[in-house]
Amino acid sequence: MKINKSLILNLENGTQNQVLVQTAIQMAHNLDMKVVAEGVESERSRAILEKMGCDICQGYHFSRPVPAQNFNKLLSNRALNIAHISKQLNFSEPRAFTRAYKQWSGVTPKEYRQAKLLRNKL
Repeated sequence: MKINKSLILNLENGTQNQVLVQTAIQMAHNLDMKVVAEGVESERSRAILEKMGCDICQGYHFSRPVPAQNFNKLLSNRALNIAHISKQLNFSEPRAFTRAYKQWSGVTPKEYRQAKLLRNKL
């Protein structure tokens, strides 16, 4: 289920939107559905959504739209950032690294594989 950005953009400002979003997330999970929040533009909104149990976030907080020719570079840079963060946090065991990856909203499986390879080279 996708939550419209009109609800997400005002998430930080009021409890009414928070109640609506939380209810939508719970309802979707009760129906064994994944939840995607669109329009996430700040770390605070991302953190609120993570606490609510949102599965995936997308929006300008992660990246503005990029031309197709720059997309692979963006993936590579994000993978390198993930690898560095996991190294700094001493995620030595593979399971801890996998948990960190899953908590990093919006990371694709391809980015995860790239980050694992890069981390081993750090």
